[in-house]
Amino acid sequence: MLFVDDVQWADAATLEFLAYAAHRIRDERVLIVATQRREDRTVLERWKAQLSERRAIRIVRLGRFGADHTRDLVAEVLGGVAAELERFTSFVHDESEGNPFYVLEYLRWLRDTHQLEPDGARGLVAPDGDRVATVGVPESIRSLIWARYRGFDEGARSVLDAAAAIGRSFTFDVLERVIGRAPEAVWATLEPLIAAGLIEAGADGSYAFAHDKLRQTVYESLGPPARRALHARVLRALEADGAGDAELAHHALRAQLWPQAYAHLHVAARYAEADSAWEVARAAYARMLAIAPRLDDPDRKRFDALQAIERLLEFMGRRPEWIDTIERLVVLADRVGDPAVRAEAALKRMALRSVQGDRAGAAAPFAEADALFEALGDSRSRARGYRDVAYLAWVRGDYREVIASSFAAMAIDRELGHRRALAATAENVSHAYCWLDDAAEAERWAEQAAATYEELGDRLAAYVRLDMRAWTHLRRGEEAAAAMVPPGRTGRGARPRPRWLRGSARGRGAAASTRRDRWRRRGRRPSGDPAPDPTARSSARPRRGGTHGPPRPPRARRPRRPPPGRAG
Repeated sequence: MLFVDDVQWADAATLEFLAYAAHRIRDERVLIVATQRREDRTVLERWKAQLSERRAIRIVRLGRFGADHTRDLVAEVLGGVAAELERFTSFVHDESEGNPFYVLEYLRWLRDTHQLEPDGARGLVAPDGDRVATVGVPESIRSLIWARYRGFDEGARSVLDAAAAIGRSFTFDVLERVIGRAPEAVWATLEPLIAAGLIEAGADGSYAFAHDKLRQTVYESLGPPARRALHARVLRALEADGAGDAELAHHALRAQLWPQAYAHLHVAARYAEADSAWEVARAAYARMLAIAPRLDDPDRKRFDALQAIERLLEFMGRRPEWIDTIERLVVLADRVGDPAVRAEAALKRMALRSVQGDRAGAAAPFAEADALFEALGDSRSRARGYRDVAYLAWVRGDYREVIASSFAAMAIDRELGHRRALAATAENVSHAYCWLDDAAEAERWAEQAAATYEELGDRLAAYVRLDMRAWTHLRRGEEAAAAMVPPGRTGRGARPRPRWLRGSARGRGAAASTRRDRWRRRGRRPSGDPAPDPTARSSARPRRGGTHGPPRPPRARRPRRPPPGRAG
């Protein structure tokens, strides 16, 4: 067997010799194996075509390693046991993406930089997770990628630069807008990069770098001004393409366009909240907080971001962080000096005092907030303040206070004509009467809420009536009848059904069981059940805001069109 490595670098005489030898040894027990890099395959196309005509060549395309192959190679090189190297091979496979050359270069680099720990009995063993997380791109891989990058003309390099700024994957439309050339010119430059294996075409019409280390090296070769300019162009292109706010925020941050970044982060955080991705939302609000000093009116921007973080922390039950955030809000509100901001901070102080058990101390901040809102003529916020009082009363189990504060909020909403808020608050009042075991009042307020929802064309009317029907059956001990109540059907934008109305894999019997448990929590407990702790946080909380909130705006995305030269 004759092995010829990197045949793409062979001169004409060598290629002629190999072609001649391949033809002459067809009937001999001799095998010639030649390797070439995929990105340089265009150099040998004519030579391979001639051999193919003579049936003197067989082309084998090697794929990437799977996780098992990577683990075996790492175990062989390090001389350790594969099971002991599991966490390390996972890291190497993720970083190399199955490229055998990258796998070996990572191992060599980690050994040369003393990241691997020697063991006399087992050879080299993997470093711990903290040390592995600190590694970057080996210099040998970086040098190879950089050499390939410099081998292209200026047009191809500009395409790679723009694609690296967009991300690992991109669409032809976005790339065209970022580069600012005609579609035919962009495709003429992109096609050779695809043929060279640097860019891969996806089945959905998108494109991606063949390896993320290629994108990373190209991106790091750009200077800071070039990066900012490219990200600004990518931001405009993605806005035209209808991209998501999280992606837009990323590019606005990289372009140092702080107002746009703040706005997109805010929208992205609200969407994350709607999807119950609390940590994602909190991270977005934290980034808003970090860039607030770069904006106009920085203290107000910081206050808005902290207020959103406070809301999340309360919902997530992180009491120490929540308390610390409220204290920061109060200090910041005094610095801003805006009466509306001071009123919001007073409501936060009220919540803090109430949760700490200081009901008398909570009354003064609420009175301050109510007076400020009244002086500003902000009746909507006054109603919201009373609903906050009702919510805090619900948390500590004071259902009489829930009803009284809800009535005060409803009086303001009635003057404002906010019928949806009236319906939601009436529903809260009905729930409070359920806890007080006043069936007549609970049914009366539930029907009032359902009637208002019905007039508004909201399918929550059916949900409220089903809720009350199931509770009535359970209150009477009619568990079989409660199980026959069908689960409510809520449409897009509606509040989720409570747990006792949700379906179960175990059927209606399970639904009755969960309804019975919820009924017990509402105060009607059979003999032998322990009394509920009035200071415990209830899982059946009233709705604080009284409205559904704004619906999600539709995401209008432009249809992808095929680039010139490709079928649609």
